[in-house]
Amino acid sequence: MPEELGGMSRRRSADKAIPISIALPRSIVARLDQVLAYKDSRSAFVARAIEKQLDGRESFNVKEVPTSRLRMELYHRDETSAALKLALNAEEVNSSSSPSSKP
Repeated sequence: MPEELGGMSRRRSADKAIPISIALPRSIVARLDQVLAYKDSRSAFVARAIEKQLDGRESFNVKEVPTSRLRMELYHRDETSAALKLALNAEEVNSSSSPSSKP
């Protein structure tokens, strides 16, 4: 028992880690290993990266993206039809030639 040895028991995490298996390209693992110190945990790094990505998705609000950016993203999608690309291009030309309504 830890108390008998004079030490304190280790605190248990409230959010227990569950082992999973993922495959990463060698190049990514090599880059990761270059960034991490010897005692750093790959698992902790990956968990933080995933959490950061998920947090960013939760805070994403399409209303905050400028219309011109949405138009460009839609235009460059592979599944966007030629007719829609033509309409998006025409809208871009119309919106760039008309004066802005914003002060």
